[in-house]
Amino acid sequence: MNYETNCGDFKLISYTAQDVQLCLFNNPVGDIPFLTVDMENEGYIFKASVEVKKLFLKNNVFYYLF
Repeated sequence: MNYETNCGDFKLISYTAQDVQLCLFNNPVGDIPFLTVDMENEGYIFKASVEVKKLFLKNNVFYYLF
């Protein structure tokens, strides 16, 4: 999985996956996602775009939806 930090575009390459969901979390471990997006299938490349902004708290970066 890779993502572009400023624009919220996510891409996953998988030759075997049929469906992929992008889950965004407020915390790095043991939490429920605040957003779940079904990624669009373009052959073997799955893509999703979300509008996000950065909020810095105690030297950690959290992403929140606009």
